[in-house]
Amino acid sequence: MRKNILDNKKITILENTAVKDITHNKTNNNITLSQNDQRVSSKYVIVCDTSESSLVKFVCNDVEKINYNQTSLIISAEGTFTASSAVQHFTKYGVLALLPHSSKTASLVMTIKDEFLSEFIIDDSLNDQNIVGLFKNYSEKLSLKSLVGQYSMQTSRAKSLLRNNVILFGNSSHLIHTIGAQGYNLALRNVEAFIEYFSEKQIKDNNSLNKLVNKIDQDRHDVFDNIDFVLSMFLNDSPISKLLSKSIITSLKLYPGLKNKFLKKIIGLEKYPYLSAETI
Repeated sequence: MRKNILDNKKITILENTAVKDITHNKTNNNITLSQNDQRVSSKYVIVCDTSESSLVKFVCNDVEKINYNQTSLIISAEGTFTASSAVQHFTKYGVLALLPHSSKTASLVMTIKDEFLSEFIIDDSLNDQNIVGLFKNYSEKLSLKSLVGQYSMQTSRAKSLLRNNVILFGNSSHLIHTIGAQGYNLALRNVEAFIEYFSEKQIKDNNSLNKLVNKIDQDRHDVFDNIDFVLSMFLNDSPISKLLSKSIITSLKLYPGLKNKFLKKIIGLEKYPYLSAETI
C-alpha cells in the first residue's frame, strides 16, 4: 500500500514533521509544520492522528477519557489453526481473541483485568502455561513466540468531530476497546461515508458536510453503546450483571438465529453484508 501511495503523483507525503499551528480564513485551513515552517492550505482537513494531536485540540477540547483498568497483550503464536476463523472469548480474566494469519501462525490478543495481569506476565516475561491453558480449546500444539505489544486499555471519545471543515477521523475521533474488532469495522464504514460524500456530484456546502459528520458520529455512538453494553454484561463482577449475562448466554445457546443477530450487532457487522460472514 505504501508503494502505491508513493507512486501516486496526486498524493504528497510530508515526513518527519509535526503540526505547529493552524489558522482558518474564509476558504482554507492553513497548517504550519515544524519542518522549515512548511505550510499546507486546504479547504478540507481530515485528521487521523492521536487523541493528543494539536489538530484534535483545535477541533474539540472536550474529550472523554475512559480507563478500563485493563491491559492488552498482543502475542505471536504458532500451532494448528483454522485459517480465516477468528475466536473471541469472554473469561473472568478479561477478553481473549485468537486471530489466525495462516493454518500455522496466529496472534493472541488478551485484554486482561489489571488485578489478574501478574498471572500472565511479569515485566516482559510471559507465563506460557497459563496463557496456553486459556486457548487450549482453540488450537493444537499451541506455542508462544514473542510478546509483540503491551498497552494500558485507556480510551477516548471526542465530543465533537467538526470545526471549520477540519474533521476528526479514526484514532483522532476515538480510541475504543478491542471488543469484536469494532474499531476496524467502524473505520471501514467511515471510509465508505467519506467516499460517498466526495464522489457525489452535489454542491459541497456546510449542510452536506454536517450530514456526513452526523452520519459518522451516529455510527460511532452505536459502537460505543454496543461496547458499553457488552462490557457491562460480560466483564462486570456485580451480582446483577452476572445474572443478566448468564440469562443472555442461555438464550443465545437456545436460539442460534438470535445468537448470530446478537453477535453481528455487537461486532458491528449488522446492515453491512459485505463485512459479514455467513455464520458466526
